[in-house]
Amino acid sequence: MLSGKPLVRRFTKQCLTDRYQATWVSLVKQCTAHRSPGGMTAAALVLQRGLQDEAHGRIFRRQIYEWSRLDDLPDRLAEVITAACRDEMVVSHPDEALVRLHHVARRERGTLARDALVGLASGDRRLLRQMLNRLTDTRQERAKWPVDADLFLELADPAALTEADPRNHASPRSMVGRR
Repeated sequence: MLSGKPLVRRFTKQCLTDRYQATWVSLVKQCTAHRSPGGMTAAALVLQRGLQDEAHGRIFRRQIYEWSRLDDLPDRLAEVITAACRDEMVVSHPDEALVRLHHVARRERGTLARDALVGLASGDRRLLRQMLNRLTDTRQERAKWPVDADLFLELADPAALTEADPRNHASPRSMVGRR
């Protein structure tokens, strides 16, 4: 008998194209709707395998984006999305992972996505700047969420933002002969 992981991997491989998106989307929803550890593992494996596929990963990233923006996002689906962004998507598409984590963090009742988002943004200056820009964007379509103020206060560490970084300033060597 096949164990769960090889079966899920084979299933996902068969569902990578646009044609079968509804099939794996339905599976992930069903697996996260029930309180079984095996279901959560299967849902995570489907997303992991899909995100790792170079040719079809965009389909999975797009679906995760759609889910992340649901106002009634189920907690267990949010947990699987958070893990997919934190563990897989960040490797090849960190900007997209940041955006999706932000959407989930705005909607979640716990702090799993928020903690992953803060960890991601805090670990990379470029992503930190991107996140701070998102949090201070005043365009109308970006409705202010109460969690955004808390995220801003947590991420806007004055010491980290003002600390000298050789990549951001001209080095003394590059200034030689420029007086």
